[in-house]
Amino acid sequence: MAPARPGAAPEEPADLAAALAWFTAEHLVLLDAVDIAVRSDRDRYAWLLAHALETYFDYRGHWHDWAASQHTALDAARRLADPSWQAGAHRGLGWVCDQQGSQDDALAHNEQALALYRQAGHRAGQAKALNNTGWLHIMLGHYRQALTHCAQAVDINQQIGDRHAEAGAWDSL
Repeated sequence: MAPARPGAAPEEPADLAAALAWFTAEHLVLLDAVDIAVRSDRDRYAWLLAHALETYFDYRGHWHDWAASQHTALDAARRLADPSWQAGAHRGLGWVCDQQGSQDDALAHNEQALALYRQAGHRAGQAKALNNTGWLHIMLGHYRQALTHCAQAVDINQQIGDRHAEAGAWDSL
């Protein structure tokens, strides 16, 4: 990554309200930045920007922008041939599909994320995808499948020592 230009300084919002105000003011610019990154053959930045916007889009309910940016991130990750980043985009798409009430589509994206995280050997990603998949099975009334997925998420999180994610998996279980 190139160093910042002289005189450039990162924004340091004082609190959540200030951060949300900044994102709200810059929302369209940030979406344009994702598109510019793609058109400039900077797929890495397109993926990173789309990923960074997920929490804001979720917080504000910008489902359409969230889905569009995650599709862009998925395309960028495919061009980069990075299975972990492809998995991350599928997980993001699963999250937004769930928020929109499309649990079957969310489940398909999370299962794809799980397969890609396994391919990449990304254990923490596998645990997140397993927990998300388990949660979606709960929402769909598939309790045996939910139990299997959430228990696997607990096991992986214990193995890698991620106590926070382990607690989340226990909560789902």
